[in-house]
Amino acid sequence: MKDKRILFISSALVSLILGLVLFFSGNFFVGSVSYNAFLVFSFYEGTFNYLGFIMVLVYAGAITLLALSFKFKELYSYSVGLILLATLVGFTVPSFFVSLIGVDTPNYDVLTIVGLVFIFLSIGILLPLLFDEHRFDTKDIVEMAMLVSLAVVLDLSFLKFRVQADGGSISFEMIPLIVLSLRFGVYKGFIGCGVVYGLVSCLIGGYGLQYYIFDYLLAFGSLSIVGFFRPLILKKNHGTKFDVMGAIFLSLSILAACTLKYLCHVIAGVLYWETPWVASFIYSATYVPISCLLTIVVCLLLYKPILMIDKLYPKRTLIA
Repeated sequence: MKDKRILFISSALVSLILGLVLFFSGNFFVGSVSYNAFLVFSFYEGTFNYLGFIMVLVYAGAITLLALSFKFKELYSYSVGLILLATLVGFTVPSFFVSLIGVDTPNYDVLTIVGLVFIFLSIGILLPLLFDEHRFDTKDIVEMAMLVSLAVVLDLSFLKFRVQADGGSISFEMIPLIVLSLRFGVYKGFIGCGVVYGLVSCLIGGYGLQYYIFDYLLAFGSLSIVGFFRPLILKKNHGTKFDVMGAIFLSLSILAACTLKYLCHVIAGVLYWETPWVASFIYSATYVPISCLLTIVVCLLLYKPILMIDKLYPKRTLIA
């Protein structure tokens, strides 16, 4: 197993570094105008590109953790998560860039496309090893699909109260996502809440992929931190009776997750809509706290059924 891990990590590192070199050496085409990928991800007309900088930092952190995971196995899962996150950022930065100059879609040259292929190859190499003992089986996929679908339904227009004209509403969509995070833990929870539901919600919303990172991927992905509290909420060998301390930790975990979600929406307001910080804080405060309170109340009412389900159908989680 150790030799297998070393081979996978070595291959992924080579593929990832090669992919990044090719990707940042390539160009984006907006009409007949060519823009160097590295400059697009770093600056735009002398203005610092925050998303590009975040992507570079996340990739640097991922490569560092991946290299250290040769010796410290526990760092492996975190490095894979950072690579996935940075790659998703990479998809949105070009869209964000062209939206600034009033164009709908960028085109990519061969170097950029080949670079993306190698980056995805590195992810493909790492994922089988990552889930070697914690794979998504058929039951996991079906359960996650049901919870994500329920979140989509609960966010339909006739089941939510729209507060702001340009987005922002009070709904119950976070409830199944909280349950998902409790059941699957942090890592798979982030995939279900941030990657899967975030992407579906972004596409349904129709605002464009340039808003995906903060308003969807990180905003809904932040709900997965409830999984960190899983050992305190769903204790080993627990019964099915309502546990007061578990309920308190459940409430605190949802509050922490909603706080992160709130901050993601605030940052999105500043970056995407050029809203002042104070105004963005006030705008997001009109709907996130109320949705958070409703989510806490309903999840407390569902706490005993959640305990019963977890006792009947326990799950092993990757991180927590």
